[in-house]
Amino acid sequence: MDGTQDGTWNEPGTPEPLNPSEGNAQISEVTLRPLHWGPALPSASGLRANLFTCRPDGGHSPMMSSHHDVECLLSYLHEEVPRFITSISNQLLEQCHTDVACLAADHVCYRTQSLEQYTELTKSLNDAPGKCKLLIESEIGGRLISTYKLTSPITFRCGDTERKIDVIEVPSPKQGSPYQAGLEHVEFVIGDGCNDTSPLNDEKHREALQNFMNANQSVSWSTKAMEKDCNPDVSAELEIDRYGAVSVKFHLMPLEDVIDFELKQT
Repeated sequence: MDGTQDGTWNEPGTPEPLNPSEGNAQISEVTLRPLHWGPALPSASGLRANLFTCRPDGGHSPMMSSHHDVECLLSYLHEEVPRFITSISNQLLEQCHTDVACLAADHVCYRTQSLEQYTELTKSLNDAPGKCKLLIESEIGGRLISTYKLTSPITFRCGDTERKIDVIEVPSPKQGSPYQAGLEHVEFVIGDGCNDTSPLNDEKHREALQNFMNANQSVSWSTKAMEKDCNPDVSAELEIDRYGAVSVKFHLMPLEDVIDFELKQT
């Protein structure tokens, strides 16, 4: 976005300034300024679908302390996650003949572009207990990852089935692996997904994952995570026009159940 002399912001190639009274931006007497968190995704209102910071003082720096920021993120997720999952599901079906309509999508990942953005976003989410609940923040692979349960689940259709997803994973970036912010992956549960199933890697996990790959041999599988000690998975990389390079993963236990298991072990 480009700045103008009067302090408003215009979308490149768009002569009219953004009007916070349009669409879903129900904010008065504030200046909307974008957090530069990755490529813009079009929203139904024509505004940018990425996060916006709401600053009454008209400042330029990112600010994640207002409840409006959480509203903007949740609006983005409720709008984009159904498209994201549908795009991945359609590509798997059309290109690989893999139908995931019968599988539960237990969480999606929204990645941040910098540690500063991660810190600001998670602080804003942690300060909104009526909107979401922090399930856990832990260090995995040398970086912090926070997982939240949304108060209002995101609904989407997978084939003819309406489904809901209410767990969002928010990782900080890996050192030396820069990327833009946005939706990065979705994970589906295969097998029975029962709560009494242990997430610890064993023969049941390996057999179920191998059988799933054998039944879907047109997919270019990555098996590097099959050796994880907890909740191993297999995955595939996809290129989606709207989102760029994304991944889809398959495991036996929902992330929320894995977190509950791990917390009980501490």
